[in-house]
Amino acid sequence: MSIASFILGLLSLVGMPLLGSGSVFASVLAVIFGIIGKKKEKNRLYANAGFILGIIALVIIVIGLAAGFFGARYMLRWLKLQ
Repeated sequence: MSIASFILGLLSLVGMPLLGSGSVFASVLAVIFGIIGKKKEKNRLYANAGFILGIIALVIIVIGLAAGFFGARYMLRWLKLQ
């Protein structure tokens, strides 16, 4: 589980432009597998890394969605003023 968490976390972070919405699923799975890997396995290095990479990817996705949403609202207001 911990190696799967690491691979999914790395894939979700590095492959964000290629995966698109698949990156959301990969990062959520990385976080879930990281939590399971922390509880079940002795060597928690890959589980911790996958968990952290998944969280970072989710934060970047949320920031990107918020920026897109508020940027679109600002652009619509600006167009109405022109």
